[in-house]
Amino acid sequence: MTIQKQISYMLLTVLIAAGCGAALAQTQTKAKPKVQYQISNLDSLGGTSSGGNSINDQSWVAGYSRLPDNQSRHATLWRNGSLLDLGTLGGPNSSVTWNVKNTEGIIVGISQTAAPDPLGEAWSSAAFYGPPYNVGFINLGFVWEQGQMRGLPTFVGGNNGFATGANNLGQVVGWAENDVHDPTHFRHLRSGRWKTYCQARRALGKRRSD
Repeated sequence: MTIQKQISYMLLTVLIAAGCGAALAQTQTKAKPKVQYQISNLDSLGGTSSGGNSINDQSWVAGYSRLPDNQSRHATLWRNGSLLDLGTLGGPNSSVTWNVKNTEGIIVGISQTAAPDPLGEAWSSAAFYGPPYNVGFINLGFVWEQGQMRGLPTFVGGNNGFATGANNLGQVVGWAENDVHDPTHFRHLRSGRWKTYCQARRALGKRRSD
């Protein structure tokens, strides 16, 4: 083979390799997946810390935010770019601590009431709120809907309860105390389910049977 032919083969090989490389690069560029998420900062109610613990299919984020004095936290809803304080059941603290999947306007969680806990049980709030007012009050599960928070009852004889989730059938689940005392003098807990229904559906005349 002459030198001229060898040079021609080498040039042809280089051109083929370059073409394959360009085609591969174009394929990889086309196959690059699109970004499927967006990161946003959530405003607070004026305190130094807040947290989003729940998000539903409508991108409603719920959780808690500390108030400006950093002495208590309130259940908070971030919705459509706005920040909403859900309030409490009369006590200093409330929070949404579990993922609520409801997409019809219901938020559930836990809130302190203004009533002192007669047994001094700290289990129901010490882990969910920060000091100094994280213990000493009765806690109830709550349902928030259309600007109103209402407490959920416990089993007969119990003081404290906790709501953890709600579905689009208006069923709320969680746990609550009953009147049984264990050897440590604390009341027993049982899982529970409360039945409710959305006010929006009531307005439309669609009431779910119990």
